[in-house]
Amino acid sequence: MRRGLLSIGSVLFTVVGHAAFAQEGGTLDVTSPQPLVGVSRELNEKYGWVINFEDAPVSSPKFTVKVMDGRGRPMVTGKPSRISVRAEQFARLDDDGRRKLLQSVVNQANAAGSPVHYSYSMTGDIVRIFPKEVLSDQDGTWRNFTPLLDTLICIPQGRYQIWRVMQLVLAEVERLRGVRISIGTVQPNLAAKEVVEGAIDEPAGLILDRAFDSVNRPLLKEGLERLVFSSELNYWTDSGTFFYNMDVTKRIYPPNPQVDPQPAVPAAGGRFSGK
Repeated sequence: MRRGLLSIGSVLFTVVGHAAFAQEGGTLDVTSPQPLVGVSRELNEKYGWVINFEDAPVSSPKFTVKVMDGRGRPMVTGKPSRISVRAEQFARLDDDGRRKLLQSVVNQANAAGSPVHYSYSMTGDIVRIFPKEVLSDQDGTWRNFTPLLDTLICIPQGRYQIWRVMQLVLAEVERLRGVRISIGTVQPNLAAKEVVEGAIDEPAGLILDRAFDSVNRPLLKEGLERLVFSSELNYWTDSGTFFYNMDVTKRIYPPNPQVDPQPAVPAAGGRFSGK
């Protein structure tokens, strides 16, 4: 298993494809082996959305092709498909408009012949796009799929750098789900920050989100901007490996910087403390 800070973003865009869009509105059009990644990134980076994306493994030859990567080397990737959505103002859609756009996005992905069916959830401004079904190679039936970051895990209570929390959490998901996961892109200055963390039978994604959000407590106490994070768990068919990427999507200035934010409440059965 490979570990380390691997900056794969530029390679991923070479393989994934390109997007065409207007500054405020128009058509967002992505054609690639995984257009959901391109759509999520463009909405996050250009229009201030917060979308967390998670993939499922695709390895069947029926759904893969051999291509050349950005360095002229052969690799195996998913067959390309297209997602196209239109809006007058992507950055200013109300909740109903955002839900309609997201539903269109996942409907197009699911109708494109992929062996994975996706769904989405929206909690406040936070969007999650995740796999819900995968097509069985054995009998051709659709089977329910539990997203990897929904896997319930335990990590011992302790003080860790966020980088170490990521390692512990993803290693447990690897062990329990029989997959390979490497850490992809993450901001080094954030990864080095310390947090007190521990969990018993909590979803892996919740633990990671909590660790990242812990950096906001000292920022808010000082009246600084709140950081909002987004993540990707991408599957690379060529290596049979998932890559976990995390980035700061946007910054929100706190309405009342003098108020000390209350710590999050752990899920039932879990325990943690954060600073």
